[in-house]
Amino acid sequence: MPQRLISYIPAQLYKNSSGWYVGYWVQDPVTGKMRRVRIKINRIKNKRERTAYARQLIVEINSKLAKGWNPFIEQSTPKGFTTLEKAIELFLRSKQRELRERSFSTYKSLSDKFLKWTKQQKDYYVINFTSADAVEFMNWYWEQGISGKTYNSMKTFLVSLWEWFIENKYAKVNPFKDIKKKKEQRKQRQIIPQDTIEQIKLYLKENEPEFYAIVLLTYHGLLRPNETVQLKPKHFELERKLLKIPPEISKNNKTRIVSLSPELYKALKSLNIDKLPKNWFIFSKNFRPGEKKIARNRISEHWAKLREILDLPPEYQFYSLKDTGIVNMIRAGISLETVRDQAGHSSLEMTNRYVQIARSEADEQITNKINF
Repeated sequence: MPQRLISYIPAQLYKNSSGWYVGYWVQDPVTGKMRRVRIKINRIKNKRERTAYARQLIVEINSKLAKGWNPFIEQSTPKGFTTLEKAIELFLRSKQRELRERSFSTYKSLSDKFLKWTKQQKDYYVINFTSADAVEFMNWYWEQGISGKTYNSMKTFLVSLWEWFIENKYAKVNPFKDIKKKKEQRKQRQIIPQDTIEQIKLYLKENEPEFYAIVLLTYHGLLRPNETVQLKPKHFELERKLLKIPPEISKNNKTRIVSLSPELYKALKSLNIDKLPKNWFIFSKNFRPGEKKIARNRISEHWAKLREILDLPPEYQFYSLKDTGIVNMIRAGISLETVRDQAGHSSLEMTNRYVQIARSEADEQITNKINF
């Protein structure tokens, strides 16, 4: 059982000229000083009954005090003496209804890492986890050789966790709020040159038509792997050359309309998706259609194998296809608003980040056409 360092003087019965009361002393968590609590029992007129009630009350109070109960803590954080493990379990249960599968899996993974550390220290109650504990954990986590992004993800998660604790009366303060984030390194993935893109497409078109379609959905459709693996025939309107990604699939929880390029349209047509059962997944086992959704990490795993076959550098990651697709659209003169909508960006500011990459080469309009 968790050990609590809560000071108290046990309850007992007091009798004086003003009447009978059960009194005990307990430490105020705010001031750190001992405070007396009195419970008057004069309302019970019969002395025998009053004595019996007092004895029962004393047993109950002392039993609770021995287990760490504190009435002053209970007033502000009535659930503070819930074990940290139990409180996190309740937090995850409440979030499971709100979050998409991928986000919930991330929450669960971060929770497990955090709880593994806490169990190696001691059995915590929420109320007993201090800012010093928070600093100690984050220092330990950083020493595991993680990246700044990974560190910041854990910090953000724990801030959110404690905000939920505060909202639901498990805690009063957030011990992770003032911990500073680490500097994040730039993304290692790189834009893929056009000749390499053509090399990839040619190989897949001839050898792996299903994965070829997945690559084009990322490169032309700007889809994320988690969106791709959930696609079904009912999401496509091939005659109109569009794909409707419903809110439960799209990252921003809004319906997203994706335009199909001629090359992507042909690749999808060759898979005969218009003849499949409407509720099948387009990409199942071995990236072929089926009733069971394929795990999204299968895409990146297969991409790594493809990279070896074609002898491509590790900086050409699967997400490089999406980055490259955005950059090439901007270079082709497609409006930023159109690129934003195709990519499902939440704002134009996010799309604008790719403009500098797209314009990293000299502009021909200036180099070839301007004469002063």
